[in-house]
Amino acid sequence: RFNKEIVTEEFFENYKRLFFDLNFYLDSDDEFKKFADKNKLDISLFAKKLLGQIVFCYFLQKKRWLGAKKNTSLDSGDENFLRNKFIEITKNKKNFFNDLLEPLFYLGLSYENSNSFCAEINCKVPYLNGGLFEPIENYDWEKEDLKIPNSIFSNESNSGILDIFDLYNFTVDENEDLDLDIAIDPEMLGNVFEKLLDIKTREQQGTFYTPKEVATYMCRASLKNYLIKNHNNLNEETLDNLFISYDSHKLSKSDLLELDNLLKNVAICDPCIGSGAFAVTIMNEVSKLRSSINKDNHNLEDKIYFYKKYFIQNNIYGVDIEPGAVEISKLRLWLSLIVDIKKISLIDTLPNLDYKIMQGDSLIDEYHGIKFEKSEYDLIGIDPKLENSIKDLQTKQSEYLNLKYAKSKFEKRKQVQEKLKDILMYVLNQKKNNTKNDKNSEIAIKNIEKNINEISYSYAVKDFFFWKL
Repeated sequence: RFNKEIVTEEFFENYKRLFFDLNFYLDSDDEFKKFADKNKLDISLFAKKLLGQIVFCYFLQKKRWLGAKKNTSLDSGDENFLRNKFIEITKNKKNFFNDLLEPLFYLGLSYENSNSFCAEINCKVPYLNGGLFEPIENYDWEKEDLKIPNSIFSNESNSGILDIFDLYNFTVDENEDLDLDIAIDPEMLGNVFEKLLDIKTREQQGTFYTPKEVATYMCRASLKNYLIKNHNNLNEETLDNLFISYDSHKLSKSDLLELDNLLKNVAICDPCIGSGAFAVTIMNEVSKLRSSINKDNHNLEDKIYFYKKYFIQNNIYGVDIEPGAVEISKLRLWLSLIVDIKKISLIDTLPNLDYKIMQGDSLIDEYHGIKFEKSEYDLIGIDPKLENSIKDLQTKQSEYLNLKYAKSKFEKRKQVQEKLKDILMYVLNQKKNNTKNDKNSEIAIKNIEKNINEISYSYAVKDFFFWKL
């Protein structure tokens, strides 16, 4: 039972059942279906995100970052915060999701409270931001009365979400001896997420589990190719030794400076990001390399955390056709960041990833003939108005990455959506002018116009991806 592979498989089976049970309940509940339809929410995505949020909270409570009293340190919280709050909620005949989880997520973890104290749940909660704990499609959670039954979370048959998760030790140390405990670390959780993506469409979409050793080999090979090609004084043998020992003392200061600069400015995109296995692996490799290069920088506490956060903010991008994969890969990146914070005083908000890890089909870069490639066959480079609109869209997306507050992020997302819609409509109007006497084309264009409103909103599922946007 305590073998790592057995525990991973067991946890996956439990997690899968919890997801199906939650999804089945939400999809069968008339009130919730009305709520989902009104807010254009995918019920399956809502269920996956809620489970991910709760898992994330299990790691936070393991670090004692949830439940600290008002006049105590933020890291003096309760290791059993969720279970103890559930007992308190049910004793007072309240609803766990409506009265605890929503305030915890939306007034605590995604809201900057004075002294980190969240009055609604009467304890301290770290402000994390990042998007993980924001309402999907910004639904008005304070007005919506989403009373998911308490039995979904805990029940007499011990089959609820908390009942199952309480069986495991959510360790933040991936080097802990996992055979001595029923432990779940971030890497194991990543394996579970990757398998969860495969439940319905694994073979159809070509989604397969990638062993850690293979992911590491491929990431190192990609980095070596990039560094050898762009560095003036590096060879494969030197880099092989560097990856094995992370000992950079054999390189000159100028070589190290050039190497660090290349790693600092590398742009990496996974066009089929899946559960984020490659993104997390290459983040770890880059962060360890930069930490070893700058090992004499004693002014930088928690260097690995600093370099990981920089990598997530500036270096990594990803696309996946599966919306659930996008949410899971974001969760893995955020989780890998949180576990490396050793001191609570160094805690900072999580990076925004909405326009870095995106849903779409990376193999198809056009939408009903609309494409954005610099060639003689399209409008970019020929139409200054379109080019300026695209630059404006990219500026708004970049601005979003640095926003902290939910309201300002929601407003910026709306601006991005409107700008994207404007660009698509502009190109469509150009096509109209070229097909005035073609009735079949005019009918097709009218149908596309109807769809543009739908595809521009945040969680719309797209079967294309505009690389130039």
